[in-house]
Amino acid sequence: MKFIDYYLNKITLYKLTLYYLIGLIGVAAVLSYLGFLQLNPFDIVLSSLIVTVTCLVSNYALAKIFKAVTNVESVYITALILTLIIPTKLPVNLMFLIGASVVAMAAKYLLTIEKRHIFNPVAVSIVAISLLSPEHAATWWVGTPLMLPFILVGGFLVLRKLQRWNMVLIFLAAYLLIIGVGSFLFNGSLISIISLWQKSILYSPVFFFSFVMLTEPLTSPATQKQRGYYSIVTALFFATPQLRLITIGLTPEIALCLGNIFSYIISPNYRLSLFLQSKLRLTNDTFL
Repeated sequence: MKFIDYYLNKITLYKLTLYYLIGLIGVAAVLSYLGFLQLNPFDIVLSSLIVTVTCLVSNYALAKIFKAVTNVESVYITALILTLIIPTKLPVNLMFLIGASVVAMAAKYLLTIEKRHIFNPVAVSIVAISLLSPEHAATWWVGTPLMLPFILVGGFLVLRKLQRWNMVLIFLAAYLLIIGVGSFLFNGSLISIISLWQKSILYSPVFFFSFVMLTEPLTSPATQKQRGYYSIVTALFFATPQLRLITIGLTPEIALCLGNIFSYIISPNYRLSLFLQSKLRLTNDTFL
């Protein structure tokens, strides 16, 4: 682990996450080209370019309007996450990709309180587009068995850097427990529980969701205890499609937005932008 930590300490979290997402895009394109994924590799690459350019242009315009300092790596990260969860079929979903990109960038500037994001920009953009145009929805196509090994390896590195293991483990344990209890109450069979767990692990975006979106520092609580509560609440919302005992089935992005609201309620902290006003020289090379 020291060998891994040595290299992780030489890179920022933003860069690590960005390389992780670029790697997933590249792997998906190669697997699609080889025929292992039922996707068009050229659509994947072109979609990522369209979303990235749209996000960069939108962010540049909004930053000028609000006179804000931005992190371009954050823009790239948002763009690639959008690419990995929105259907990449072109030109059918062209307007969906562009619209979600613009809304995601706008959310970074408009949906804030005391300079803190209320919602994950990717999640709230998909929710907004889906409400305005119900025929458009995220498929979270990244959540497939063939992509799972790459998601796990990259996710391990991100969590190692971020040090939020408890947060993800609580979310996964709560999610599996909730859907397991729901399945048992409905079917009364242990086999059905195992089958549901297998399907939920292999054919859902639960790992990508927890590694990349649940742990986002800007929309998750400040303390470890609060993060535990946040993980449990979000897991409950995330599990609703598998709970046949209730009639509500929330999408992953809606589950995350509801979790973000809970996060803000229990941890309404804010970000400070500090500016250097002056400095006092103590010696020739020391300043205060």
